[in-house]
Amino acid sequence: MMRSATISDSKPRTPAPAITVAGSAHAAQWLSRIAQQNRRPWQVRQLRDGDVPQGLLVLTQPGDFPESLRHWIAAHQVVVSMDCPLGRSLALSNRVQTFTFSEGRDAADLTAKDLRLTDTGRLRFVAYTRSSLTRVLLDDPDDLYPALATLACAAWLGVPPEAAGEVISAPGAFCPRREVKMA
Repeated sequence: MMRSATISDSKPRTPAPAITVAGSAHAAQWLSRIAQQNRRPWQVRQLRDGDVPQGLLVLTQPGDFPESLRHWIAAHQVVVSMDCPLGRSLALSNRVQTFTFSEGRDAADLTAKDLRLTDTGRLRFVAYTRSSLTRVLLDDPDDLYPALATLACAAWLGVPPEAAGEVISAPGAFCPRREVKMA
């Protein structure tokens, strides 16, 4: 039996005001903006070499993670991709509470489908949960997994996916726009 959270039970059993993001700086920036716009007291930080994760851990990319993280993961709450062996094994274990995301796997708590590149090179997709769908438009197609991790984390912590999708879809959402002064 999968011990994965569902949208109907979208909040973790214990509050997670501390969020540690492993992988993408974009996901950390998006989560900080979502917290600010939705008046959430989250403390979001990027995991750096040698750091010990605090609170909820968000793994933004499918892939293999260091052995040091594996030990820590076993006792905490994790947002993880079902598109990698580690994510699937965590979701299927009864030792850790997970919220999962995927590019196309229906078994995940949040799934991206209908992925398409626009004429301008942006990636458009629909993120599905068991109770909602959210249309998302990314500036950089390489940000698909960080965007899914961000949407999954926000949904699990009680922010409507539509509100998170607006932050992620804003043009230039992952980097501040710079104004150029004309002489």
